[in-house]
Amino acid sequence: MLESIRAHAAHKLRQAGEEESVRGRFTRYFAGLAEEHEPLLRSARQPESLLIFDAEYDNLMFALRSAIDDGDPGTAAQILGPLYWYWNSLRYDARSENYVARVVEFGDALPEDARAAFTAIHLMAGDSGPKVDAERAHALIEDCARTGAFQRYPVLLLAALPVGHFLGLDELVARQMREVRARSDRWATACTFMVEAFIHRDRGDWDGSSTALAHALHGFEETGDRLWTAMVLAGQAQVHSVCGDHAKAIAAFERSLALASQDAFSFRIGLAAERMRSGDLDGARHDIDAAEQEARDSGQRLLEAETLVAMAEFHRRSGHPERSDRKLDRMSLLAGEMPLPVEAIEARIASARMANRLASGDTAGARGLLASTVAAAFAHRDIAPAAQHLAKLLHLEGDPVGGWWSSPRRAWTRCSGRGLRRT
Repeated sequence: MLESIRAHAAHKLRQAGEEESVRGRFTRYFAGLAEEHEPLLRSARQPESLLIFDAEYDNLMFALRSAIDDGDPGTAAQILGPLYWYWNSLRYDARSENYVARVVEFGDALPEDARAAFTAIHLMAGDSGPKVDAERAHALIEDCARTGAFQRYPVLLLAALPVGHFLGLDELVARQMREVRARSDRWATACTFMVEAFIHRDRGDWDGSSTALAHALHGFEETGDRLWTAMVLAGQAQVHSVCGDHAKAIAAFERSLALASQDAFSFRIGLAAERMRSGDLDGARHDIDAAEQEARDSGQRLLEAETLVAMAEFHRRSGHPERSDRKLDRMSLLAGEMPLPVEAIEARIASARMANRLASGDTAGARGLLASTVAAAFAHRDIAPAAQHLAKLLHLEGDPVGGWWSSPRRAWTRCSGRGLRRT
């Protein structure tokens, strides 16, 4: 509806003295719709429920805002729960953190499980990272378990437990995963295997990650959840890629695309990256072009930025680092318009620029970017690429022994008994 028509209609509604009653009916209707479809989002009926969430998204958001503004904590929680699954699984919305924070302000007026869940999300799962120390995280996770929040909102497992691992609460995390697996919720159990796979990956244990992902894949397939099945396949693709099996990685990404048409963009970008690693630049360019069109159609700056990163890598691998730099220049200009911290975007750009300097043999330029690249790697717990950059830099500077010792231990991995293979 055009904004001018919306404003005129709202004015007429106020004139008739019906605004409050109509808004109340509107909010209750969409709260009921969200609650009805929340369990279906994690089932074989997911595609039809996603169509409804896609079509009614603005109405659901307005209903959530109305419930908050009207001081209705129960209805706000009723809408926010399914929307958080939707945001976390499919549709990034920069407003989500603000809505979670506003609902948390209801405090004890919220249902107990909702209060525990949304407080944990607010403090542990924001774009800027966790806002808690180990002691506070321990209390939040225990509260979610005690109130049944993990059972009511199983996607919360994917937000809270990895943070617990980061903060050294591995015993607590393992206990929560055991308790979930002792229950009958197959979707929640599959989530725990996703968490386990993440923990193994963070420790550099790719075999352990692969085993956990296989369990997660089986679980999500059993529930009929196509989207999260596709996400697990993307995780498996990364394991195959690290093991040097690009054919299997590409096949896994292609299966992801076939399963999750609603989130084709992220899987297409992953597929393009894997084609580049395999040497198929023509195939990668085709996938990037398709993703670029999807980004334009969506109007989301974040997706446009992802295509710029992919094109920058494409030009670098094609032997044109100067073209790659121009794409990164464009991304830098977009940084202020994107719903992410500028520091996170600039850190990613620095790593890509360092790769370009290395590709062109500019060791002085690469060394100038090393500090920011390493800082970003540690901040995002993805150290291996920075170590690889350093290894190549030292090699170009005439220190091959130093380059060998700088190569990331995680880049040397035993893959299915085939010996050590370097990525």
